[in-house]
Amino acid sequence: MEKTTDRLKFQIILRILFWCMALVIILTIAIAWWQYPESYEFLQETVSALGGELSDTGLANNTSSMIMMIGFGVSGVIALTISIIYFVKFRLRYNIIKAILSLTIAVGVASIAIPRDHPQLSKFHYIGAAVFLLSFGILNFVCQALRYIRKHRPQPNRRKLDYWVDIVFVFLVFLSCILFLAIYLLEHFSIDTSFLTVALTQKITLIIYLIAISLLNINDM
Repeated sequence: MEKTTDRLKFQIILRILFWCMALVIILTIAIAWWQYPESYEFLQETVSALGGELSDTGLANNTSSMIMMIGFGVSGVIALTISIIYFVKFRLRYNIIKAILSLTIAVGVASIAIPRDHPQLSKFHYIGAAVFLLSFGILNFVCQALRYIRKHRPQPNRRKLDYWVDIVFVFLVFLSCILFLAIYLLEHFSIDTSFLTVALTQKITLIIYLIAISLLNINDM
């Protein structure tokens, strides 16, 4: 009974931490957008533009850049905390894979705090952004797939709304992760992808991830 109570306590803590990380990311992007010194082209510019030392047209971007550094730095600390909990709490389901993915998220999201146009470290920003989105996507997919199995595999004949929501998000998270990786690689090798750009797929992917995270409950931790 005591071990069950202890596990439940950490499941609640993890659920709060996941929510906090998502909320910090949303607020960071929103406030940085508000403080950006020029009009931010949502569909054409990546989120990284908000964290540059200079804006797209060369204006000083000190405030927005600082907000991105602080916000994503805090998100990195939260992801690292999640990883540590999973590493030490062996009674949590699939704790090791979740711990490793959370640690990868922490590294990626902390790298995003580096300005995209930093003279020496800009490459770490872009690598970190890709690592963050991919590891966040894989962790989300694992959690969504496990949620579907836990809730619906024992009762396969039930087809209520929550069943369709869960199965849709399993596929949405998986497909968005693959789409982002494909567009990222194609654009990196200068292959034309028409209207599908990294800037657009990055935002689609991030929105799907954040919605998916909000669907998880303490039993999914």
